[in-house]
Amino acid sequence: MREALAENFSAWVDAVEQCLLEADLHLLKQPDRRALAGLVLTARVGA
Repeated sequence: MREALAENFSAWVDAVEQCLLEADLHLLKQPDRRALAGLVLTARVGA
């Protein structure tokens, strides 16, 4: 079960990371888009 949840979360992080990469011209320069994607998802789930 944990492995499936981890894979699911990773897939969501991949999707958000891709969105952030595509929006790169509109964002402040961040060295780690994947970490930012994880933060976005964590904040959304916690909200």
